[in-house]
This record gives sequence, C-alpha cells and structure tokens, in this order.
Amino acid sequence: MPDRRHWLALFVTIVVIVACLRGLLDAPEDSSPDVGAARTEAEPEGYVREPRAESLALRAEPSGARDDGSPGPAADIEVASQGATRESIRGRLEFLDGSPVPLQRIEATLGNAGPDAVPRSATTGLDGSFALDGLPAGLHKLRLDGAASLVPADAAQVAPKDGLVLRVEGFGLLVKTRDASGAIVPGASLQLTGPQRRSSAHSNSQGVAAFTVSQATTGEVEAWKATLRGSLRRLSLPDEAHLIVRELVLLPPTTTGRLDVIVRSRSGSRLNDFSVRLLDSNSNAQVLFLRAKDADSDGTFGNVPVGTFRASLAPAFVGAPELYARNPTRKTVTITEGATATLEFEVELCGRVLLRIERPEATPEQHATLSIRDRDGHTRSLSCRVPGPDDTVEVTSQVPLNSTFVVDDHLPDGRYTILGHLPDGTQSDTTILITSGLITQATLRF
Repeated sequence: MPDRRHWLALFVTIVVIVACLRGLLDAPEDSSPDVGAARTEAEPEGYVREPRAESLALRAEPSGARDDGSPGPAADIEVASQGATRESIRGRLEFLDGSPVPLQRIEATLGNAGPDAVPRSATTGLDGSFALDGLPAGLHKLRLDGAASLVPADAAQVAPKDGLVLRVEGFGLLVKTRDASGAIVPGASLQLTGPQRRSSAHSNSQGVAAFTVSQATTGEVEAWKATLRGSLRRLSLPDEAHLIVRELVLLPPTTTGRLDVIVRSRSGSRLNDFSVRLLDSNSNAQVLFLRAKDADSDGTFGNVPVGTFRASLAPAFVGAPELYARNPTRKTVTITEGATATLEFEVELCGRVLLRIERPEATPEQHATLSIRDRDGHTRSLSCRVPGPDDTVEVTSQVPLNSTFVVDDHLPDGRYTILGHLPDGTQSDTTILITSGLITQATLRF
C-alpha cells in the first residue's frame, strides 16, 4: 500500500496539471499567431529602408547601322530596383509629330544577360501605348521590329515608369481590312512593296494591320485571305503625314469582269498613259488603282471585282508622255461577271513649263514666292518641283533664286502670267504661252 508521501506527490502533480489547463483555457483568443501571417522584426539601429524607384533613367545609343545605312533601333532603359524585384516599363511610342506608332513590336533584353537571353516583348496598341512587365533589375536594351528607329535621347533624361515616351523616326501606315459586306477581315496577310524594301504584316482581331518605314516613300499594298484579295496601288507616305490610315476592301477574285477605260482629249485623240481609281460606292475606300500600262493586249483590264464602283481619273504624272489637266469628275461603273464594262473620260491636254528665277545679287538662302494668273484672270499659287536633300523632290511655291525648275501645275493651252514676290517686297512677272505637247521655257527676272 502506498505511503503518505506517495499520495502527497500524486496530489501535487494533479494540481499542477489542472493549473496549466486553466491557463490555456483562460488565454486571449488572438494570443496565438495566425498561420502564414507576416512577421515584423525590429530594424537594426541606424537602418534606412531604400525607397522604391518611381522613375527610369533613359539613355539611347545607336546599335550599329542597318544594311541600308540607316541607324539601328536601340535604346537603353535602366530599371532602378532592388534585389530580385520585378519591374514594369510602361509608356507610348510616337512619331516625331506626336502621332502614335500602332501595332509595333518592342523587345526588352537585359544588357548583361548574354546572347541566349530570351527578351520580353510587347506590341503597342492603336494609341501607341505599351507595357513590358516582369523585368528583372538592371540595364535593358529596347529594340523595335521593322524599319523604325528610336530617336537618341539625352543621357540625363529621367522619365516616370508609367509615362515613358519614346520617339520614333519613320512613317506609319495603318490599314483597316474589311470585305464587301463591311465585316472586318482578321488574319489577312498584307504586303507593302516600295522602292527600297518589302514589308509584311497580318491584320489583327480588329482587322487592322500596320507598317512602319524609315523614310517617305511610295508603294503598293496587296492583301489576301483564303478567297479574298485586295490592293492599294500607288500609295504615298509623304513627309507631312507621319501616320496615315487607309481602308482596304477584300473581294473574292473568282467573281470578276473586265473594264475598258477610254480617255480622250477634247480633240478626240485617245490617250495611252493614264491612271484610274476605283472607289467603293459606299465608303469611298480605294479598291483598285488601274494604270494603262497594266492593261491587257486589247487595252482592257481583267480580273476587276464584280460590283458597283465610283471611278475617278488620277492626275497625270509630270513625267507622263501626255499631260492632262486635273479632272474632278467621278463616274459610276458596274462590273458584272464575265462581261466588259466601258468607262470614258474627256481631258484637256497640257504643256510643260521650265521656269528660271534670276536675281544676280541674291544670296543662296533667298527665296521667291510664285503665283500664276490663269486664262480667266484668276490668281493662285504656282508649284514647282524643287530638289531636296538625299535626292528627294519637294513640290512648293517657295523657290530659291538663280535656279531652274519644272512647274508642277498642269496648264492647258493658253496665255498665263507668272508672278514672283520677294520677302523685301520686290515683285516681278512674265507672260507665257502654253501649247499642249510642247515645253515652254520662261525666265522670271527681279
């Protein structure tokens, strides 16, 4: 039988156990830590937490010349972040005139990641905005697909991460594709062919495709998807329009007819060099651009889509064998399958003018402003083709002195007066007689 000391020890043990259980039951409900809760430890004395960067230092450096000699597209973006923090670069691509660069693919590669690094990429929206997310800390190199070049920036420039604006040298073309019913055509293949290069693109889910070229150019756009085809001929990207928008109608090529275009002078002679635009009768979007030299051997155009179009005679090129005055007339023509439709225009033939501007004491930077008084006594500005930098040609009424120019205006037969004005108020004029098919040489002396 247990003695008294044994019972006393057992009693003390029971009392201790009861006291512990009572302490646990009486403890506050929030005294135990939540699973997964963040734990905050005291900062060491003198510790200063680094603020999160809110801006990016932008440095742009050329990445070498392209094959055609133009500068390569490159810019260095320094993402100022700490440790393994991932950052985002958000902003907007725009041309030099402030218009957006749409549907442009942009890549960011960590500068010290090596040649095998996989870049982060994004495509700008129709408003030129982009977002490159999840970038590791470090110096990133941005590159653009296509012919666009980033404009070098000031090395000291600092821009907000969410409002970075990158300027792009070049010109843009936005093409909206749809079919004859007006429905958008996503997934169409488009090709822009110009004097310098050939570029390809695909229309997105909204039926929109975009091209970027490095300099003003003329070209043609061909588009196709399954049985649909369409084209934009003699498309121009001029210096003054950094982004232009065109609509392209894709039609089934299997339902086509033929078109015979007859262009005659007022005397009845038939012209052999002309161009005609066929416009969609509802939207006025250009469907086809027909050139006389592309006609079949019998002088007619084949594979013209079936439908009703509005047709207009395009202005004659200055170098065309026969110049004619601008004809604003638009005619309606209906193309039916397997049949030949006829379209006729009457034009007034023009002559050519070589104009020389002389003032012996003039300095090279002095210019004259030209105007012309026509046969009916109306006065308007007179445009000439003035050579520009890099073999370009500018059509302007502001011409340098002591030079000879080709008059760009198409002037029908008759007597005209050319007037010149200098900034100092000096004026001069000369009278010319235009004969169609001939070149008139004139001199305007101050």
